[in-house]
Amino acid sequence: MEEEAAVKLEVILIPRTPWAVLLQGLGITALGVVLVAWPHASIDVVRIAFGALALAFGAMQIVAALSEKHEDRWWRIPLALLAIAAGILALAWPEATERVILILLGLWFLLTGLVILAAGLKLPANMPSRWVVVLSGAVFFIFGVILLVNPSDKSPRDMAAALVVLVGVFAIMEGILMAFYSLLLRRVLKALEE
Repeated sequence: MEEEAAVKLEVILIPRTPWAVLLQGLGITALGVVLVAWPHASIDVVRIAFGALALAFGAMQIVAALSEKHEDRWWRIPLALLAIAAGILALAWPEATERVILILLGLWFLLTGLVILAAGLKLPANMPSRWVVVLSGAVFFIFGVILLVNPSDKSPRDMAAALVVLVGVFAIMEGILMAFYSLLLRRVLKALEE
């Protein structure tokens, strides 16, 4: 019974189609590479990139909730609404200071990390994808904490450049984890079909 609930929890949080997970992972990795390659981009670039990513993530979660047949699929909606709200806020509030953007980013990463981490810890220990889900949630959570604490005493321009690099590195790590997870998910789904 507990194992079935854990599997349902994973299904709620992560798209079931390997190509969707791979596409998300590749997109996040590409975003990370762009941000690391141009670290002196303005904070608007980070704001727009985050807003677009959050909106896309939220939309994918809503589509998954509407298209999947699991009774627990509706738990995707609160996560989707949080991502969409953060995306709209980031895109519609261009005069926000760097600190406000740090707080928005930090809260989104922290809360998403907690949800993913909790889902990963509920999965059975022998499930091959469990460590990827746990690691992904931990990366999200730690990154959110870093953004919220931000002990920097640098100028806003330096802080923005450091944020761009930090977001880029995180995106590369998270994108690679998602791409790897898509391969594991593909294997698991093939095994279930046999």
